[in-house]
Amino acid sequence: MKLNQHTDTCVLKADLVKVNIERRRIAEANEEWRKRYAVRAGVEGTNSELKRRHGLGHLRVRGGRRVRLAVYLKTLACNIKRMIYALQMQERQAERARQTLP
Repeated sequence: MKLNQHTDTCVLKADLVKVNIERRRIAEANEEWRKRYAVRAGVEGTNSELKRRHGLGHLRVRGGRRVRLAVYLKTLACNIKRMIYALQMQERQAERARQTLP
């Protein structure tokens, strides 16, 4: 408790940080929140990849049309790389399956 110097009354200040953390933990404890957060985590991973691996954070163009085109092309490149990776993984799995058969 602190004494208010202007009115000589006691002022009770709750630790709002701890209260807010506890409220957040309670809200995050349910399954619905976890499902929504899982979707967000996937989207954030994609955003991070676009920014780190494809330079989306530092575009070299200005203007709405050029920026949209740059973002579109970088996203396309990201998706093509993912598709190639997925096809390679399918081929590896098929090769492993062929090797295990007599």
